[in-house]
Amino acid sequence: MAREGVRAEVVRSVAKVGGGALPLLELEGPVVAVDPSPLGVDELARRLRGARGLHAGSAGTPVIARIERERLVLDPRTMTDGDAEVAETEIVAALR
Repeated sequence: MAREGVRAEVVRSVAKVGGGALPLLELEGPVVAVDPSPLGVDELARRLRGARGLHAGSAGTPVIARIERERLVLDPRTMTDGDAEVAETEIVAALR
């Protein structure tokens, strides 16, 4: 993603499947890692969790992501195409 100055890249990461019968299983795969500069990763994550119409004409959609190595990480395995578009819009707005 190079939209409106947002720096992001696709990298490999490991996510835990969690709970149930497979609490220790880990899945490796691609994720999108977003550089939170100049806000810092904690502030970017806070803004995205509390999204309230950060972009014009929107009620806002909270975006929940994880933090790895001081970057915000979105896992496409947990998102639809529509979710990814919403997340992109909210990230751009949060970084303004």
